[in-house]
Amino acid sequence: MRCPVTLEGSFHSATIRKTRGALIGHVTRASIPSGHCTNGNATVLIETLPWHLTYEGFEGALPTISRLLFLLTGLSVQTNLGGLNCLWQTEVNQNLTLYASLTASGTITTIEIAANSFPVSGEMGFCSFFRIGVLPSISRVTQLGSATFVSVRLI
Repeated sequence: MRCPVTLEGSFHSATIRKTRGALIGHVTRASIPSGHCTNGNATVLIETLPWHLTYEGFEGALPTISRLLFLLTGLSVQTNLGGLNCLWQTEVNQNLTLYASLTASGTITTIEIAANSFPVSGEMGFCSFFRIGVLPSISRVTQLGSATFVSVRLI
């Protein structure tokens, strides 16, 4: 199943302190347009918002890092895959790991979900065979209401 997903939120600052587990932002709005998924449909459970972003680490060498790692906590999405209903939720100590790829100047070019899985419940355990992922070639991270890309810097 493939769906276009839009996440809106904010980083608390353009500068992020390298403290593992530090809250660095929130996702305050999430949407999956109805009827735009292939091979199924999905609904964001908006009552679970805001979702928290916490700093996890980075890859590369300072001062020019290649990827920023962070965790998304609170995510909750209901999917229907050919009549199979699944509930995807992150839980305490079972977060979704995200990788933000950066240019040399710190501009975020894409965000992708790590190959880990997180708790999913549904009909007769079949939902646990699925994973959620993102096609990084279509991910964009821009400032709200503009085409300006987001940049971050670690201190």
